[in-house]
Amino acid sequence: MNASLTPLRTLLTKARNKQYGEGQLIFYAGDEVTEALVLTSGIVKVYDIDSKGQEKVLQIIKSPAILPLDCLFAANHPIGWHYAALTNVETSAFSPVELHSEMRKSPDLSIYILNWLAVESHELLVRINGMSKSDVKDKIITLLRFLAVYYSGPLKRGWRRIEFPVTHQLIADITGVARESVTIHMGHLQKEKLVRSRRPYLEINDEHLANYKPTE
Repeated sequence: MNASLTPLRTLLTKARNKQYGEGQLIFYAGDEVTEALVLTSGIVKVYDIDSKGQEKVLQIIKSPAILPLDCLFAANHPIGWHYAALTNVETSAFSPVELHSEMRKSPDLSIYILNWLAVESHELLVRINGMSKSDVKDKIITLLRFLAVYYSGPLKRGWRRIEFPVTHQLIADITGVARESVTIHMGHLQKEKLVRSRRPYLEINDEHLANYKPTE
């Protein structure tokens, strides 16, 4: 969806354009919130780093969106997580003060942001529920369903293409499964024609995914 076609357009008129390349850090956890961004193009990952130095992806956010989430707090609040560009990203930047001022003036903007947050929260709960599964394959399938619903293009000859490159390492970082295990199970799923690689993209077979039976 084009941000200029949503109530976010009120924030874009005086904003500064900022671009980030794939893999570039946008915000660091613990930093002060000095600017807010409307994500106008691309995909951003929100993640933490555990005591072993491994990334744990908490959420994947697509445009249009507001970043960081902490900029929506009324009081000054440090950034809770790292934000990095998963693809090339375009944003519009402005101050948190401007954001809060526009939200007070525009009920449509406030309602839009509230609804957006509700959708993001629902996505998180879906993924958290999936990660509670004990079987590795079930965890991966749950993630594939999540990606197919929220981050795929139109159905073409039974297949849906995920909008951004999905590596085995990214799947591991999201599911908490070892990358080696992800590689093994993705190989099985490819043989079962549930997924296929169209480098750098992953495609998911709609019918086979729907017919998958979880481990008892």
